[in-house]
Amino acid sequence: ARLPDMEFNTILHEAVDGRLMPGEGELPVRELVEVLPKDLPLAPEQRSKPLREEYPDATDRALAILRATERFLAR
Repeated sequence: ARLPDMEFNTILHEAVDGRLMPGEGELPVRELVEVLPKDLPLAPEQRSKPLREEYPDATDRALAILRATERFLAR
């Protein structure tokens, strides 16, 4: 079944621009990470609109996400 265009656009917007720092959203990231192999590389994304606006420089954005990810994983 095909999603209505409006629902698809909502999902697409959330997937691209609605990302938050690790552990800040509703997705059970901690539970997902806990069942992954310990040596599996993880790559947090940095493309959400709020992060681009807060950290226009990609390096600053990457560093902020790295710090947030380290805090999240240390808990």
